[in-house]
Amino acid sequence: RFPWFEEWKHLLLPVFEAINVDQNRVVRCLLASMPPGCEIPTHHDTGFWVRHTHRIHVPLITCPERVCFRVGRAPSEMEKFELEQNSIYELNNQAKHAVKNNWNTNRVHLIFDYVDDFPLREIICLNPRTVLTQTRRSIDVVESGGETMENDFRSDQPTFIVIGAMKSGTTSLYNYLVQHPLIVEGNRRETHFFDWNFPCHLKTIQQQRQFYMKFFKQSLLSKHRSLMTGESTPSYMIYSNRVIPRIKAISPHSKILAILRDPVKRAYSHYNMERMKAGTKNFEEQVYSNVPFEEAVQKDLEALKGFGIDQSSTSAEFIEKYVKKMPDKPSHSLIAR
Repeated sequence: RFPWFEEWKHLLLPVFEAINVDQNRVVRCLLASMPPGCEIPTHHDTGFWVRHTHRIHVPLITCPERVCFRVGRAPSEMEKFELEQNSIYELNNQAKHAVKNNWNTNRVHLIFDYVDDFPLREIICLNPRTVLTQTRRSIDVVESGGETMENDFRSDQPTFIVIGAMKSGTTSLYNYLVQHPLIVEGNRRETHFFDWNFPCHLKTIQQQRQFYMKFFKQSLLSKHRSLMTGESTPSYMIYSNRVIPRIKAISPHSKILAILRDPVKRAYSHYNMERMKAGTKNFEEQVYSNVPFEEAVQKDLEALKGFGIDQSSTSAEFIEKYVKKMPDKPSHSLIAR
């Protein structure tokens, strides 16, 4: 809540009370001045709060005959409405609407949004020297020293890490997540920081964490603490003996999102990817180019037996007998992946 609210309170409360709205249910309140000749084209509002709030307009300085306000379900169905001065109107901003000020004076509206029974967090009362940073979907409070008011970890650790079986949908899940307006895509989707690219030459947790955050847009995350980020590295699932201790030490607040898939369907999808040229562009040869699926699976089973692994083996035995003997990057095994 801005400090100027107290100065305007005696004017605003009667308006709120006229429609039986408590001041603590108001989540947005402002004066909007529209200069002469200004036009806001046809649009509709989006975002989280649109569907949870009531939008109220109170024309304070206007000329209904010269200010053209149009609204409708679609651009072809727009109708003109005259909003009278000192009246209270509720508008559905999810509908198409547009306005043009054909008057020779600024049009001024009091606009506020309120909620019915949506749970609100504690209201933060700001002082005149408070620094704010804003995204399209959030506002963050910053102290004079440049840090947020709350001890937030988001600027030095990702919010989530996607792991899972190869060909189980980890890439799709990551792409869905970064479509959220408060989630920032990393500089690299698969960092492999905790397995293949782990900086063993860095000896302290702080050094390792700083190196890890180079995979993300750290300056943006530091400025806007409401933003989140993450990565998606499926192979973390295989190297759990290495990865889990490293994540707990370096990024303990990150949420782990794990995806599994029917092992037969997963193996067949993996097999088809390896056979496709597009799926093997980084390899010198196509591993299964002339091998039927059943034969490829049988060869994998025989290869695993050479490590002492069969269908009765436990996870601990799999890690000890197979994973720890693998090179830094895993094999193309249809069964082991």
